[in-house]
Amino acid sequence: MAVVLALIVLAWYALAVALNAQGAIERDLSDVQWDWQQLVATTWSMERPVLPAPHQVALDLWGSITGWPLGSPRNLLFHMAVTAESTLVGFVMGTALGLLLSIAIVHSRTLDRALLPWIVASQSVPVLAIAPIVLVILGSIGLTGVAPKAVIAMYLSFFPVTVAMVQGLRSPQVIETEMLHTYAATPWQ
Repeated sequence: MAVVLALIVLAWYALAVALNAQGAIERDLSDVQWDWQQLVATTWSMERPVLPAPHQVALDLWGSITGWPLGSPRNLLFHMAVTAESTLVGFVMGTALGLLLSIAIVHSRTLDRALLPWIVASQSVPVLAIAPIVLVILGSIGLTGVAPKAVIAMYLSFFPVTVAMVQGLRSPQVIETEMLHTYAATPWQ
């Protein structure tokens, strides 16, 4: 793993030199011949490179975390918290929806035949196609902020929960269900 990571970083540095070399040479209007070391040093320290070097990305990332107060919208941690909030709310909503749908599907043959094909078909539509529609519809009824993002996260999480719960609820062996009948368990148990 470390070797692969090192190779990626080395390739990134090499690409930074290759993609930024022409711009570095054009910015220096003198006819001086560039040696390799000077070209590498210049391309890795350009102000606005085509491809920034890994250390430039790390420094900018560190600056966006430590350079601003935590509550500032310019701080990266602020945006991480907003994303985490939307994701967690959507996951809870998707889990609740998946749990309710799976219980309904397992206990009703009609709902099984009516809902399960549509649930499976809903996953054939890419999220990139649904997300703008969800944002526009929810925005038109006044829901902005966390709600549209949470609905998209719910859409992503309800399907695996529903399918896994349906499979899990249908998986008990006959001997296990007979044992529950022996203990006078209700159908919901």
